[in-house]
Amino acid sequence: MPVEHVGCDADKAFLTVACHERPGHIQRIGNDADRIDQWLSGLPAHSVLAVEATGTCHQVLLERAVRHRLPIYLLNPRDVRHYAESLRRRAKTDRVDAQVIARYVARERDNLRPYVPLPAASARLLLLLRRRASLVQSLTAVKLSADDLVMPEKDALYVSFKALLKALDQQIDELIAQDQRRARQREQLRTIPGVGPLSSAALVSLFWRLPDITADGLIAFIGLDPRPRESGSFRGQRKLSKRGDPELRRLSYMAAKTFARHDLGRALYERYRQRGLSAIATYVILARKILRLAHALITKDTVFDADRFATACART
Repeated sequence: MPVEHVGCDADKAFLTVACHERPGHIQRIGNDADRIDQWLSGLPAHSVLAVEATGTCHQVLLERAVRHRLPIYLLNPRDVRHYAESLRRRAKTDRVDAQVIARYVARERDNLRPYVPLPAASARLLLLLRRRASLVQSLTAVKLSADDLVMPEKDALYVSFKALLKALDQQIDELIAQDQRRARQREQLRTIPGVGPLSSAALVSLFWRLPDITADGLIAFIGLDPRPRESGSFRGQRKLSKRGDPELRRLSYMAAKTFARHDLGRALYERYRQRGLSAIATYVILARKILRLAHALITKDTVFDADRFATACART
């Protein structure tokens, strides 16, 4: 039977749905479990769905599609936006977005991976880490805008933020501690200089979600892989792809800065600086080294060996 590729644009109240094989056929469905179930039940058996990652608006559709055993793809909004620009779509509406998503999954499906639901504990850990990152960003924005205010209410707000972050950290610690394997992985990661409680929890979450990821895949997933710029004889400056989770990228970079102050990392940092690399470029290199170390420790089920690392660095 022919496959129908269905694109969904999600907001809090509705799903706007388009089918690539039926141009002009647009539906608007309530974004709740009952209405989505009713709609999914009427789709052809060989339907393929796709939706952009938009906060939490797409979550109900993902859950119901999995329950109905329909393949669904969770797309990166930036990829879909660039794809729409390549099609010279001038309008930006729910209807147009749904049509672009349907066309995208129809043409690029072979290069995409279908959505697979996470185990409940892994999904909960990921949610807590993302909520914490969002709160830190909000606290930073508040501090920048209210730094010059001399008001007791400001101090009370800071205290509330810190209390909330502390409570989130406690929930993250308790969740990881409930799983013996994840707790051991976190302790193994903490043996790497520069890897602290938060960065180790984020890496545990990543390895939990992607147990078969390679070291190169780990670096690329976080967005610390260099993107070549070459054309003919032209060789442009390479820059980071910066694809993937920005919070994991930030934590890896901060871990590298801490590692550079450690006895092992300081010598390596100074060596790269003497080669003419900037401080930022050096921290990125150290971040990639930390990620490769983390991958090695998890895959080999071992802890960081400082002497072995120092010997390896002396040869490079």
